[in-house]
Amino acid sequence: DKSVLGTDLKFLCGGICKKFFHMSCVNVSANDFEMIKSVSKYVQWICTGCKDRLEKMRNHVISADDYFNIHDMVGKLIGLVKSVMDDNVHINKKLNTIL
Repeated sequence: DKSVLGTDLKFLCGGICKKFFHMSCVNVSANDFEMIKSVSKYVQWICTGCKDRLEKMRNHVISADDYFNIHDMVGKLIGLVKSVMDDNVHINKKLNTIL
C-alpha cells in the first residue's frame, strides 16, 4: 500500500490492474529485477492478484471442440423439439376429427 515514486525500482503489472509495484514489495532481488527488465520487451510481469484472476478466467474458458459439441447438441435438441411440435399438431388434428 506504499506509494510508488518515479525514482523507485518498480514493476508495471502487465495484467488487468496496470499498477506499479516496488520490487522489494513483490520479493524480487536486484539481479532478478535487472534480468526481468532486460526481457520486458518480450515478457510482461504480472502481479499475484492479476495472476489469480487470470487463473479463474482460464478455468471458465471452453475449448473450440467443446463449443462445437455444445452447438451440435443444441441443433439436435432444436430438431427434436420441432419434431415433437409437429407430432402434437398431427395428434391434435386426429383428435379434432374424432371429437
